[in-house]
This record gives sequence, structure tokens and C-alpha cells, in this order.
Amino acid sequence: MPDPALPSESIIALANGVGDLCTFRELGDLTLVCNDEPITGISFEQQPQRDIARDCIDWAVKTGILTNFIACVLYSKSKDPGFPPFQALVKTVLPGALDAAPSVQPQVYAVVSGISHLEELMKRDEVRGQLAASRDKLTSITQSINLLVIYKTLHDTLHRLQTTQTRTLLQAALTSVDDQISSEMIAAYIGATNRAVTDIRGLITVPEKAMLLNGFDQSWIDILKQSASKCQDGLDNGLPARIRIALRSIAIILSEQSPLLNKYIFNSANRLPFADLAAALGSVSGLDKLYAGALDPAIAAITELRKNLIDRVTAHDRLQTVEQNLSILAECLDDSADLILGQMAELWPETRSSALSTNGLDLGPATYVIDRKDSDRVDGCLLDIERMQSDPALAAKVPDQVKALKRAFFIFQSKVGSHFFEVDSKLKSDFDSTAQISNRLQAVVGALP
Repeated sequence: MPDPALPSESIIALANGVGDLCTFRELGDLTLVCNDEPITGISFEQQPQRDIARDCIDWAVKTGILTNFIACVLYSKSKDPGFPPFQALVKTVLPGALDAAPSVQPQVYAVVSGISHLEELMKRDEVRGQLAASRDKLTSITQSINLLVIYKTLHDTLHRLQTTQTRTLLQAALTSVDDQISSEMIAAYIGATNRAVTDIRGLITVPEKAMLLNGFDQSWIDILKQSASKCQDGLDNGLPARIRIALRSIAIILSEQSPLLNKYIFNSANRLPFADLAAALGSVSGLDKLYAGALDPAIAAITELRKNLIDRVTAHDRLQTVEQNLSILAECLDDSADLILGQMAELWPETRSSALSTNGLDLGPATYVIDRKDSDRVDGCLLDIERMQSDPALAAKVPDQVKALKRAFFIFQSKVGSHFFEVDSKLKSDFDSTAQISNRLQAVVGALP
């Protein structure tokens, strides 16, 4: 949801409130978590705290993330003595920030802020000694988070190719020799495939990423490139059959690798060693009450962070399967009415149920919600076709009802696709934010004796 336009007096009031609550370092953590931007490109430390906060607020407005920025401040400063008046101010001028969760960014910010305090505490010998015992676990946490981000990036790269349906491309291939629009569609898809291969190779050849991906099957990347080349050759030489074969080869790779990468994402997210991170912070927190005050909010945020990530990953996993099933059913709709009913009976009930169940997950404010009325229209069309087939007097109306079924089905499929895209985008944003934990922990591990 876009941020509301605020009058200048509200902007000033928010900036003053944030400046009274947050240090320069905390604001720096916040700009990194919210949009991966160092505060040094936004403000500078040698000025009054309220002025620094105003620079950050102006930046958040410009980048369109003010609501989430303020939500992160609210979450992390809920125990601060200055929190109640700031909360009252936000309720008046930017109420959307009060219920902007459950984005993981507020929890990530709390954890990153705790790790920032940990870096300060590491000036003390007892803290460094305590953390040294957890060196291997801290390293494992950073690697696990980085691997999760790699899998999501690979998945997103392939998913962008899947936004153009194979059946549309196959139809375009048939007319690509004589029709410029069809030819341009195929050429654009070839270009997108080649860019995807370049992006994937650029990602997995980075030494530290290649180490994490040791044992990961990469043979499909070469096949993807070869298929794009064959598709280009077919287009250049006016050979629709060659184009169609190459397109089917690309489609097979996408249909195999996307679910596999989704499985890796699901498993990796569930195995993130957040408990080890909480234990490492807890081991330092237990040394002194001063340490506890700095680290306990981060420890508490870790549990909520894991829950929110798992909720988002679970929805993504379900919608990935739903989208695949809907693609299968879409092709079935080209068959005869008898076959349509049989095939829909096999796959539609579980697909519909799984899609609707994602509405019950706590994913935060959503632009797209899968409406039961849309699935009910599909059900109604199927019942009408079945009734008409059993009544000779109505049999002639079956073709028109099949058309109605297709319309209802494709509306449902389109809305599921929009919902999936939104969940997918939020998950990518959540993983990018979570990566800041890894970045900050690497600095901690690097400073250990």
C-alpha cells in the first residue's frame, strides 16, 4: 500500500519523535534493514539528532517506505520511556504504521540493533571470550541466511520467465514467420531467457556463493542456454517447429527447477538456526544486567522473526503448487466437455482448497485476496455442465457453458497469480532484510580473536 501524503508539520513531528528515540547508529541500522542503504548517503553524524532523523524521514518519504520505517521504530522502541508519546503521535498522523506488521523488517531491525550493541560490548574481554565459544554457530547462521537468499534469487529469476505462459508462446511460434508481433514476442522471450542465464551464472560463480552451493546441480543452466540458442536459430531461419521444441525444452526446465528451488527455500527457512543466535546473544546477556538491557529485545524478536518468515514461506510454497496445478488445468480446458469434467474432478478441489487456505495465513495487509466467490463460479459452471450433459434437452447448451467455465477459471487463475506475485515480492523483501543480520554477524565473527 502506498504511503499517505503528509503535511510538513506531521513530517517535522515524526522526525523530532524519531530523533528523540534513536541514535545515529540505530538509524543507520534502520536504513540498511528497510532499503539496504547506508546512512552515510543520507545524513551525517556531526549534527543534532533531530536533524539526522529529519534526513532519514525525508529519505523514507522519497523512497516510499515511510510507513514501514516508522513501524520498525515503533517495534524496536516499545520499551523506551519515550515510546508512549511517540505512539500517540503516530496514531494521529500515520496510523497505518501501527498495524504494518507482520513484515519481518521490524523484527530484523531489532535483531540487527542488538548485534550492533553486541559489537560495542565486544570491547570487553569477557564478552569476546563468551562469543568466541560460539564462533562456529555464528558462522553457520550467516551461511544459512546467505544460502536462503541465493535460493530465492535463483527462484525469482526463473519465475520471471514463467510469467509468459508456454501455451501463448507456442501459439506465437506458429505464426512467427509471417506475423511481426508473434516474432517480437518470441524474440523478447529469448532475450529474457538469455538475461536469466547471465544473471544466474553471475550469481553462482561468486566464490563465497559457489562454496555454499557445493553439490548443487547446475547442468540445467547450460540446457537453458542451449534451448534459447535453438529458439533463436529457429526464429532466424523461419522454422516454427524448431522454436516450439526449444520452447517446450525451456518450459520443462522451469517446471522442474522452480518447484525444486521452492523446496530448497522452504527447507532452508525452516532450518535457519535462529535458536543458536538467540543462545549466543543470551550467553552474553546473562553476564551483566547492562548487557541484558541491550540484547534481550533482540532475543525476543528472533522468535517472532522466525514465525513471520515461516508463515510467508508456507504461503509461497502452497501458492507455487496451486499455480502449477492451475497451469495443468488450463490446458485441460481445451479438451472435450467429458474430459474437462473428469480432469477437473481430479485436481480442481484440492487446488481450490489450497488456494483459499492462504487467506488464513497471517501475511499482513494484502492488495490481492483470493475470493471464494471466484472459485464458487467455477464450481457452479462445472455443476451446470454436468447437469446439461445428463439432460438431452440441454445438451446443445454445453459448449456455451464450457466458455463460461473458461472465463470463470481464468479470472480465478489471474487472481491467484496476482496474490502469488504479492506474496513472492514480500518474501523477497523479507529475505533481503534478513540478509542484514548475516552482514552484521560477519563483522562480529571477523572481530573475534
